Amino acid sequence: MTWLAWPLFFLAMADADAMLAPFQQWDRIDQVESGPVTHDINTNLQSVYEHERVEVRLGINDAQRGPATRTQVSREFQRRNAQLVRTFADADVSTPPTFSTLDRAAIEDIYASAAKHPVVGFSALEKYDSVGYTGFCFGRATYAHIELLRQGAHPRAIVKLYALGPFHYAGSFWKFHVATAVRSRDAGWLVIDLLAGRLRSISEWVAMVEGMDAAGGNPLIRVYSTHPRKSFPQHGAYSWDLFNKPIFNGYFTDLVRSFEN
Repeated sequence: MTWLAWPLFFLAMADADAMLAPFQQWDRIDQVESGPVTHDINTNLQSVYEHERVEVRLGINDAQRGPATRTQVSREFQRRNAQLVRTFADADVSTPPTFSTLDRAAIEDIYASAAKHPVVGFSALEKYDSVGYTGFCFGRATYAHIELLRQGAHPRAIVKLYALGPFHYAGSFWKFHVATAVRSRDAGWLVIDLLAGRLRSISEWVAMVEGMDAAGGNPLIRVYSTHPRKSFPQHGAYSWDLFNKPIFNGYFTDLVRSFEN
């Protein structure tokens, strides 16, 4: 079985015991470092975010011996986000891809396939999330990751981007948003996120999520990059124990079946 097939084989194992062996073998195959990552796959990003909020609020204004204002915290978070964007830009310039990856046209096709997909497309949200509780950005990001691998992108060309903070979108409040980014052959790093309306550069996507802060101005959104197999901010790699929870209403079971068809 090729390394491209392992993600599908892993996800298709609905029985946890049967799933363990193929997951471990695929995990060994996929030890190459993914693009610029800020945190290990097992890092609890929610804890990282909360620590940063406290650290910045209490430490940014040591000179005047007082806590930082929201405006000051926001500026520092935006500075750190901009630093992440520069890291991706520097990678494009300093290390031309020597691994297999896709051109922009192929990535556009994957974006289009997600938009019309019977599970991850927005038209399916009513079936799996009728009350707007989960939003399934993590499901769309998982689909993008697997489809990129299926179409020939090397694991080194893919990362997940997690944005944490007080989000407000379409009348709902969220604690995080996630999307998959891929390094293209001819257009740098591109983010696959249906909320964005089209493919976005890293800098465009970061600006978009900063603009989704529930308070409007002075956003408290932080962006982190991780290995693409990270499932949720508080959890590590893909796990059927996580994906098979009743709250997801069979979303990931149906997603696996869609790859089999």
